[in-house]
Amino acid sequence: PAIIPGAIGGTNTNTALEAIDSTMANFPGRFVTLNYGTNDHPNDYHMKELVEKVIAAGKAPVVPHMPWAPDAARQKEAKEINAIIDGLYETYPEIYRGPDLYSVFEDRTDLIPTGDIHPNDDGQAELRKQWAQAMTR
Repeated sequence: PAIIPGAIGGTNTNTALEAIDSTMANFPGRFVTLNYGTNDHPNDYHMKELVEKVIAAGKAPVVPHMPWAPDAARQKEAKEINAIIDGLYETYPEIYRGPDLYSVFEDRTDLIPTGDIHPNDDGQAELRKQWAQAMTR
């Protein structure tokens, strides 16, 4: 399958808005995953605009829930962002629901170690498993 790996550390929905049109311009694939949230804040979260751009390009947006992280501030923001995502699922039936990464990683410091926001090797394996399951439903 055609894939353009766009995972760049530190990016968020603001930086994605700057790059999405040029990234999709020559992308022949059908699905565009929008894996943002961890570096965003609820009051400056632009997933709606990204979803609309993907739909306007004739592609299918795939949006997962933002992952759980060990610190309380990120957990609070994740819950707020995931509520926004739930609203987008209702507003835009074209969205494919990615994995619920909050539920998968919640309290799993064996997969996302305390003091980090990134999955370790076992967490990466779980992440791939969750994406495979979500995209083959």
